[in-house]
Amino acid sequence: MRPTSALIELQREAMSEHVSLVAVMEKAYGYAVENELHELETWLYNELNGYPETTITPWYRRLSGTLLAEMPFSGWHPIEGDGGDFKRHVTTLTCRLPLSEIVTKYERNQPIRLPFTSDESNLISEVFEIDSRLFFVYRHRIIS
Repeated sequence: MRPTSALIELQREAMSEHVSLVAVMEKAYGYAVENELHELETWLYNELNGYPETTITPWYRRLSGTLLAEMPFSGWHPIEGDGGDFKRHVTTLTCRLPLSEIVTKYERNQPIRLPFTSDESNLISEVFEIDSRLFFVYRHRIIS
């Protein structure tokens, strides 16, 4: 199968530092729809729009971060735990956000904050005997 001019143009844009990742993926999505590339179409749709709770997410969408609790008088504080099980189960979450939100947070050097479900929050609050809002926070590092 020979590459079409649309595919060659898409490859050229993907290599350009002047074209955003989101723009390239949106164009790739259009190409996938037009050419009935269903697996690629589904993957790009989920990356661009965020992954629904019912969808299995790719491994690279698993983030390790910090558990933060909001204390009434002193603000946000990290909650530490002992053992590998704690770290693996409470500080590793699936990021289902749309790619554009992830890119924006990265470009602004802002952390990604993900809320826990009410069941998760209740369990963590019970284990640590705290009554506060809980968030998972992933802070990426920009290396220049």
